[in-house]
Amino acid sequence: STRSGPPDGFPRLPRIPGGRYNDPVFLDWEMRALWKRTWLYACHSDELPRAGDFVLWQATGTPILIIRGQELKIRAFYNTCRHRGAPLVKQANGHCDGLVCSYHGWTYALDGELVNLRDKRDFVGLDMAVHSLTAVRCEQFANWVFVSEDPDAPPLMEYLDPFPAHFGQFQPETFRFVHHLVSEVRGR
Repeated sequence: STRSGPPDGFPRLPRIPGGRYNDPVFLDWEMRALWKRTWLYACHSDELPRAGDFVLWQATGTPILIIRGQELKIRAFYNTCRHRGAPLVKQANGHCDGLVCSYHGWTYALDGELVNLRDKRDFVGLDMAVHSLTAVRCEQFANWVFVSEDPDAPPLMEYLDPFPAHFGQFQPETFRFVHHLVSEVRGR
């Protein structure tokens, strides 16, 4: 809201060329400079009805695990074990009682806390408290779950302002999840 034009370094475009929509270099710039620096809709809370339900969200190219914890709070983490970086879940959605890395068996609670190791003798002196999963900002507007990979992004409700106040008349907290559809569009 404080700038009057595109950000510094943004390509000046006299017209919008077709390459903007299929150029991998432009997509890479857009991912780094735009999509990884803002709030993005990730899922509806109805997709995570029980503690342990999860969704693997990958819209920015970075696998992010969105999971409902034991106290029913929804959180997001990078889908990466803190030991060797192996993925914790491989399917698009599902249910688990905890997160176990298939590489060396590091085990995480639903809140991301490292709670067990397959063989603690291999990690003498390891402070498990500092090896929890890496959190990704995760906030909700009504039943819509948003994530932001930018630790400096404003709070979601501030970012969405004034939309929530205007949209409140439609009682968005009563909106239910019905269907998820992904359509792939073939390039040329």
